[in-house]
Formats: sequence, structure tokens, C-alpha cells
Amino acid sequence: MKKILIFFLFFFISCNKSTQVSETPRIKVKDDLGEEISFDTLPKKIISLAPNITESIYFIDADSLLVGVTDFCDYPPQVSSKTKLGGYTNPNYEMITALKPDLILLTVEETSRPLYKALSDLGFKLMVHNPRTFDDIIRMIDAHGQATGKDESTKHLTDSLINLKSQIINDNNKNPLQDKNVFIVVGVNPLMTANKNTFLNEITGLAGLKNIYEEGIVQYPQINYEDVISKNPDYIILPGDTSNVSANEKYITELKSKLGITNAIKNDRIIIIDENLFFRPGPRILDAVQYIKYKLKQ
Repeated sequence: MKKILIFFLFFFISCNKSTQVSETPRIKVKDDLGEEISFDTLPKKIISLAPNITESIYFIDADSLLVGVTDFCDYPPQVSSKTKLGGYTNPNYEMITALKPDLILLTVEETSRPLYKALSDLGFKLMVHNPRTFDDIIRMIDAHGQATGKDESTKHLTDSLINLKSQIINDNNKNPLQDKNVFIVVGVNPLMTANKNTFLNEITGLAGLKNIYEEGIVQYPQINYEDVISKNPDYIILPGDTSNVSANEKYITELKSKLGITNAIKNDRIIIIDENLFFRPGPRILDAVQYIKYKLKQ
């Protein structure tokens, strides 16, 4: 009788352990390439190869997992303590290998596809996000939250961003700008702008301005000054290094000399914005919107 009881006790414990293992969820996250990334356990060491991704990881309080970032990852200031691995497309592969990351987060443009292939060939687990809109940014943050187990802080962040966007839209409806348009400067030499299929267009749109080049076919087209003059923008958004006043003055002088007859120049409506705030599709996107709205009221 005692042997039978011991057998059933052993059988019960074994089944119970088996049940516990099978109930452990396998984490699956789909990235912007359509790839499904699976994890048996949460990553303990992560590398970020894009500044907007680094910001996302910090904003969801997962920065303790970051073991390496690019040389261009400079926000928040605490990121200076992380190991720097080089540029977006040419990081130091030996340093990456030495860090033994469980996951590498990156963006993949045409110029960085060799990087993706090289890292993949080295056997690293990769997750790619190329956000183009506010909703893309929310999905990116959600994916980072799933991959790091930071569900609560991630939901708090995304809910806050979604609510803030609604507030901004409501404010625009109550206090609309009367047909004010904007020229978004992406580059001065050569002169480049952005069309409607970019997050830059969404930023200016949420600020209440209409992009004069929103209907262009190319996302970031090269244009000429004569065409800008013909469209006569009311405002010009000029991203720049806000810590380098002389560099900004150089660009402002050039824009004023070549676009002097536009409403934007005649009314002194060039809005200079921190290029890192404006050009990074990450959790600070609405900070850029609010900054532009603030400048429009001045």
C-alpha cells in the first residue's frame, strides 16, 4: 500500500511540474520586416543601433538591459554611460560579439541592409523597426515592451502619448490656424524636404500646419528654391544643432537670401527646432509637435 501511495505521489508531482513548464508562455514579437522573433526567456543583454530605439528603451524603463548603443545615441543624458559601438551602418562587430547580446534592435534602410545581413550571418537575434508614423512609433514601443517584459511601464507610456495626441487634435480643432502652410527643411545643400509619407509631415500636421510638399511622390525629394518661392510658405521649419548657433545662422542667411519674397521670410517665421527632437521617430515625437505649436503662438 505504501509503495502505491509513493508511486501516485511521484506521478502527481511529475505531472504538476510538466504542467508548469508547458504553461510558461513563449514570447513572440513581430517586427517591421514581418519577422516573428521568439524568446523562451526575456533578453538580459540588449544592443540598440538607432537613437530613437535607444530612447524608446529608456522611456519604458528597460535601460538596465542595454549593454551597447551607437555613437549617435545621446538622449537621455544617462546613455553616455553605455558602451559606444560606432555608427548606424558601420558598428564595431568585434565589440558587439564581445558583449554577447541576446537581442539587437535596429532600423533597416536601404543603406543598412548589409549591416542586417552581417549581423544575421553572425547568428544574432535581430528585431527591426522603421517607424514612419505616430502609430508605427506606438507599435515599436509596444514591441520593445513585450521583448523586455516591461508591460506596465510601456502601457503607461503609450496611453500617455495617445491621450496627448488626442488633446493636441482637440486644441487644433478649437483654435485652428487659418490655412497656414509650411516648408519643412530636411537639408539645405542640397535643398531637401519631406512628403506626406513621413513622420515629419505628421509632426507639422499635428502642429496645425499644411506641408507645401505633402503631395510629392518621393519621401525626401531634392527641390529648388524657385519652386519653394512659387508655393510661398507661411512658415519654414529648420531643424538644426541648437548648440551650434553659428551653423544655424549660416543656413538662415542662405534661406533668407534665396527665399526673401516668401511670406515666411518677410514675416520672420523661421522656426528652428532641435534636429534630434525633430528627426527621431520615437517617444519624443509629440514634444516636437508641442514645441512648434509654442513657437507659432509667439
